[in-house]
Amino acid sequence: MKKASIHGIYFIIIMFLIAYVGKTTNDCKQIVNSSIEEVEFLEKQIDDLQTENNIFTSMLGEIENEPGGHEILKKLWNEHK
Repeated sequence: MKKASIHGIYFIIIMFLIAYVGKTTNDCKQIVNSSIEEVEFLEKQIDDLQTENNIFTSMLGEIENEPGGHEILKKLWNEHK
């Protein structure tokens, strides 16, 4: 995830918390910190999935270019979609 989008998410979280009048400063800090940790965790998961997707895409491309590879992938695709 790009840094600009992270800052946008942080901004939205902070604005929400400012609007949340009934909370004390410590409560707000705790919520913000928890939200930031969750965003960072989700960001790591997205990065891991993108890496995994790139690996599988490369593998499928290599299989596709092998003799009979296209037919095998097409058969498997049709069986599992």
